[in-house]
Amino acid sequence: FHSFSFRQHSRGEMVVRHALGPWALLTFFCLLASWPRNWCFSQGFACPTRRRCGATALEPLRAEPFDLEAMLAKYEQQEETADEQTDEKAAEAKRPLSSFQVGETVKGRVNFMNVRGPSVAYVDIGAEKDAALEFGEMEDGFPAKLTPVRKGQKVEARVLEYDLKAERIYLTRRSGDLARPRRLTLEEENHNPEPLRRVAQSEWLDAEVLSLVTFGAFVNVYPSWGDKTPVVGLLHKKEFAADFAQDPEKAIRGGRIKVRKLSLNSRGELKVTMKQP
Repeated sequence: FHSFSFRQHSRGEMVVRHALGPWALLTFFCLLASWPRNWCFSQGFACPTRRRCGATALEPLRAEPFDLEAMLAKYEQQEETADEQTDEKAAEAKRPLSSFQVGETVKGRVNFMNVRGPSVAYVDIGAEKDAALEFGEMEDGFPAKLTPVRKGQKVEARVLEYDLKAERIYLTRRSGDLARPRRLTLEEENHNPEPLRRVAQSEWLDAEVLSLVTFGAFVNVYPSWGDKTPVVGLLHKKEFAADFAQDPEKAIRGGRIKVRKLSLNSRGELKVTMKQP
């Protein structure tokens, strides 16, 4: 197409010998004609006449001022609008709590885990309010792990009951019958241990499991004499019988067991055991 040859002049000047074809000459002059315009923009100026030749009347480019607060406000407004639209769509898809039936199989995702005290997982099953999956209902028997389910986990469970007063659906992952005794309120629980003060520690007493928690179980202990009103006591998991944790008929709310009085402190806290004396 074209070629260049160089030779060194005796005076130190570079002499270029070139052979240009007609198309190469045309390309060269086109580039030469556009050079002033390109140079202007590269130097930060705008040609007011928009001419392709090199104009002398040049003015600096003026950029609009950058308003960071306005940009952030616009971004926040867009985010709020998107969140509102998402919430509206989600609300339209939510089922009323009363539409769920006991025994119905549901699927959901764990949104929150409360591992302190009565461990409870709150599961989004597509209802107006997250359902509660209690520690004692996470698996058959007494759960071997502190947290059998974790936040973000997808779970499948059955509807155990619907508490109309608390507006809460309770779930279970246990197999078998769904029959459970009624939940006791704090006012209904008896924490007065006087009927058990004179009971010997070697005496076996009837008890009923009220709830399973991560550190053991709360049980209603029935005195063997005097006032037969049951007294709430703590059965720590260290005091379980060898077969209790694996027995789904005993390690469950409403399970019937035998216990002994272990201790009764000055604050009226009753502790019991399932172990032999």
